[in-house]
Amino acid sequence: MTNVFEEVRGIKVHFIDSTSLYLDAQLRTVWSTPYTPFGFSSNIAALPPVKPSIQVHGHRGARGKRPENTLPAFQFAIASGVEVLELDLAVSKDLQLILSHDPEINPEHCLTEKGQKVAKGVLIFGLTAAEILKYDCGSLKNPKFPDQVTVPKTPFLTLQQLFDYVKQTKNTHIQFNIETKIYKDRPAVTPTPEVFAKLVVDLIQKNDLVDRSILQSFDERTLIVSKKLEPKLRTAYLADSRNPDF
Repeated sequence: MTNVFEEVRGIKVHFIDSTSLYLDAQLRTVWSTPYTPFGFSSNIAALPPVKPSIQVHGHRGARGKRPENTLPAFQFAIASGVEVLELDLAVSKDLQLILSHDPEINPEHCLTEKGQKVAKGVLIFGLTAAEILKYDCGSLKNPKFPDQVTVPKTPFLTLQQLFDYVKQTKNTHIQFNIETKIYKDRPAVTPTPEVFAKLVVDLIQKNDLVDRSILQSFDERTLIVSKKLEPKLRTAYLADSRNPDF
């Protein structure tokens, strides 16, 4: 896989397809890479040039303005005119796709149903969707974002609920940049890459959103599986100091 990964770096240099400006002032570049049986394109010369364009993504909805990965955050993002909704996914015990940047219920972001502090280490994968949706993830202000407005009693959001809301807005142009939060060194906190990827692809296909979705991850395994399941789905590999050898 090393040679293929080296060539992915080459694609990043030569075939940048968009630069994404997030609402919380984070700047990140998203790269989509053609798929081969090894996962990504190994023939850079065969790829057509892509005209660079700036595309505005609402990062975790709009976490600088509303509680991250919640419906109010995505409502704010859409009202602000973003082109893409960026979001993170975890998986519940009963295999429902839950929007969360963390594999655990984050005590800094959420309270229990009774308004009490959440204990550390409560795995989303250890709870059913019904149990997860009882948490309040809108009452605590994120101190990193002074402009963030709390929305008390805001629950977690499922991916299907987000798809349903966007359909209700009748916005047929907005896209979805979906990150699978999966970890090679923590296999117990999520289902396998095969199960995770199939859950996401099946839901995207069910909602007829393949052409409006990007699947991204710091872990290439779900990207490779998803391309086998749905070759038309765009994928984006994320890299930083945690995975410098990719």
